[in-house]
Amino acid sequence: MAQKKKKRKKKSGIQPQKVKQAQHKNQFLKKLYHVLSLLGCGDLYHQISREEKESFYLLHFRSIRVEAHKNQNISHRLVKFFNWFVNHYIKREINKIELYQDGPKISFYDYLNILYTFYVYDELIESERFDTIKEVRRRLREILDFKEILGQANKILDTVLIFGALYRSNIMSAFYWFNLDVRLLDDEDQSFIRLNLHREPVEVRSIKFNGIYRKVYKLAFPLGNAIKKLTIDARTMKMHPENPDKVWDLYIQGHALQRLYERLDHEDSYEVQMDLLFSLRKPRVHIMDHKKRMIEYRIMDDKKVGYLVSEVVDDIVVIRTFLLLTNSHTPEGEKLKEILNTTKTDMKYWAIDRMSTFIASDINKNEALKSKFIEAGCGDLFDINYSSRELMGQNIEQADAMVKYFGLDDEEEGTMVRRHDSTKERLNDGTMAREQ
Repeated sequence: MAQKKKKRKKKSGIQPQKVKQAQHKNQFLKKLYHVLSLLGCGDLYHQISREEKESFYLLHFRSIRVEAHKNQNISHRLVKFFNWFVNHYIKREINKIELYQDGPKISFYDYLNILYTFYVYDELIESERFDTIKEVRRRLREILDFKEILGQANKILDTVLIFGALYRSNIMSAFYWFNLDVRLLDDEDQSFIRLNLHREPVEVRSIKFNGIYRKVYKLAFPLGNAIKKLTIDARTMKMHPENPDKVWDLYIQGHALQRLYERLDHEDSYEVQMDLLFSLRKPRVHIMDHKKRMIEYRIMDDKKVGYLVSEVVDDIVVIRTFLLLTNSHTPEGEKLKEILNTTKTDMKYWAIDRMSTFIASDINKNEALKSKFIEAGCGDLFDINYSSRELMGQNIEQADAMVKYFGLDDEEEGTMVRRHDSTKERLNDGTMAREQ
């Protein structure tokens, strides 16, 4: 006779939860000891009673929570992403806070858990509820400038929020931004920082260019706790000297974004938009003609790789298109044309009107060729993210063929002797090079 199997009782979820809480508490106490030891207060840690440790554990700031602001139509999936993004980045070792000049450093996350708790609950710690923790707080006051450390922490958090917002914002649809709300002990007996997530649709206008109406998109920059529209003044635009303080809102045409994506083809679209907005925060303008101006486009606010061609239309400044440094009508492009005697066909054939060529090809390894681009003022094109060479999965070998094509191998005593008397002959030689 077959034996009846005994029904297994389902394990209660209470026990695993208690284990998890105990592990979390132990991790927190280890952090507390670590931070106090860095500051020469490790001896005091062992004098803290169990009850005080328990109370301080209940007070401490545990995380940063992102929630959609009320009446905001933001998907749960996006809120979940921002929660991961923010809490992941504040734990990174790169985000360090210096406790005092030339002193030890701790992560933003450890600062939030430990020192920010001491800072916020200053009065409560001074109450009768604590004894040794009060002495720890007094010792820390002698060592640390809590307001200066808070300033460092705010800068790190602002940076994380700006990059997070830029990562998900879209110039043609909506910008995201946050406002901060510090939550002390709540109904769950937890302290945390809450970030209210906002979504602001992009303002769109129709502007008439050459008899045709086209959409333009208002530009803004998400800060750590607000969104700021981007503007440019007459002094920066080098216009209206009689009214240098006149200010225009900045807009961009869809065509300009398309050219940005095409010519900066080594970057993802969000990186292109991010660098665009950073470039426009502190615009550097060059005069193109009596109407249009060229605003420098810089990668990570450092390396100049092109220009945003702009003009005043209907009392706003519109970015009409984007030119890489090597394109015609830029100072560097015109200089390059003089040096190499390039044509528009040359630009297209050798793809030197695209950023990826300067990353994925061997031009940067050929000093004869590279020096000509540097002479023309295009040196920054060789200094952009060489690590992406591997990411692009290719290494285009074209430098030797270009040297022959432009006659650089015939240079003697600093004078270039051209092999190519006409564009037709150059194209013939280029065809032969391709066939080989």
